[in-house]
Amino acid sequence: DKTLAGVAGFLSDPRRPIESTLSAMMKTAHLGEGGPHPVIASAARELLNKSDNERSGVLSTAMSFLGLYRDPVVAEVTRRCDWRITDLVDDTRPTTLYLVVPPSDINRTKPLIRLILNQVGRRLTEDLQVRAQGHRLLLMLDEFPALGRLDFFESALAFMAGYGLKSFLIAQSLNQIERAYGANNSILDNCHVRVSFATNDERTAKRVSDALGTATEMRAMRNYAGHRLSPWLGHLMV
Repeated sequence: DKTLAGVAGFLSDPRRPIESTLSAMMKTAHLGEGGPHPVIASAARELLNKSDNERSGVLSTAMSFLGLYRDPVVAEVTRRCDWRITDLVDDTRPTTLYLVVPPSDINRTKPLIRLILNQVGRRLTEDLQVRAQGHRLLLMLDEFPALGRLDFFESALAFMAGYGLKSFLIAQSLNQIERAYGANNSILDNCHVRVSFATNDERTAKRVSDALGTATEMRAMRNYAGHRLSPWLGHLMV
């Protein structure tokens, strides 16, 4: 079962301990007559060489990321795919991909959404010459900080435009972005256009005010004093 759900089931097989699973990975003829795959055998041997506590920690970390794929619905929809990432830009007609997640499932499905966005970003920024011939692509990401820190995405914002990719990132405040990416993030630095609506966050309002700067505006005004029906114009100041 060459799926993420299959990996989760393989590593947590109740019929054998993890040591037996790793030994099977080292002996299985993945390449047929070529024997075990060298990368798989090397990774299995590396884990077997670790102490019990360290090996248990590695396994626990791996399962924390794979636990989502035990969900039958997620396992089914990730078992196969009838489209390619390059179809978003290379198809005969422009293609739209919608990733809609209910608010109640954002935290649970976050690893899957992050995986898809990382794959899209990395795959479409591999070859500059090939990308110059495809459609331009807009990534409209509402509640972008809710996905957590995407290291590749933060750095890719600086050069994605050269590959025909644009990102529209929507956040409620700067606090959301800093909570996910830290205070010294480069998200705003790589956004050429910034749109700000009314905000209740003082830090965001101050950041917008500082970005707008100060300006001097000249206006002509008229002030009236005294009796306006006076035949003299002493009551008028311009």
